[in-house]
Amino acid sequence: MTTEPLTERGRRTRERLLRSAREVFEQRGFDDTRMSDLTDAAGVSHGTVYTYFESKEAVLRAVCATVTDEVFAAVRVPDDLRTDPVARIAEGNRRYLRVYATHARMLEVVEQAATADDAAYATCELEGHDGEPVVAQLTMSWATRVRRDDLVTFAVDGTDGSAVAGLSSCQAQSRVATPRPVWNPDEKQTMNFFDQWQEIPDTQVYDNGFKIQWEQFIRHVAEDAPWQYGLAEGAKGVQLVEAALESWKERRWVDVPALAV
Repeated sequence: MTTEPLTERGRRTRERLLRSAREVFEQRGFDDTRMSDLTDAAGVSHGTVYTYFESKEAVLRAVCATVTDEVFAAVRVPDDLRTDPVARIAEGNRRYLRVYATHARMLEVVEQAATADDAAYATCELEGHDGEPVVAQLTMSWATRVRRDDLVTFAVDGTDGSAVAGLSSCQAQSRVATPRPVWNPDEKQTMNFFDQWQEIPDTQVYDNGFKIQWEQFIRHVAEDAPWQYGLAEGAKGVQLVEAALESWKERRWVDVPALAV
């Protein structure tokens, strides 16, 4: 949580704190920076910094907000290129690479902080194809070491069987093929559960999903082709995140209503 100052003097103090904090973070990194380092660099007391920021993480978030504003301002393409989609994309990429190089150290600090504790967990009740309730448990982390078949996996469990799909393969196990092992805590399990799943053959070649969406976006910009991931879809993502934060804060289920845009 951060507190916005009410006076001009307070705003100047907060801005000085953020400028100094950015220099300290870039020099020392996030892990090796202490709150006392931030106060010493800004020339303020410990009480002053805690007036505006409750933690080192809160200071970093505020610094990141200023960096984000600078990045978005730098990548805006001039209006005179809007009539040439190819030139517009090329110039946008050039501007992005330049501004990224300018803020490379600060972005490295952000990545360092993000890998410290980045796990996210959620339980959602979804609506199936026929309107039936489906409970989904979501786990995401960029820092967790991989001990599974793929970098991302989707597990579906039902009464008649289960399936686990990755980016390039899918295995399934039907109800009749489900093993019934005997659990003995005194002996090592001899049954290999991985071998009891059936590989599902591909019926078509699946291309890289990221590449497909980029190609769709470029065609949308250059040729005015249809683009389904517009403002409304982005707003739905924000709505879902806000509902998740509300659910976490209040420790209860939160409904996600249909969004009217």
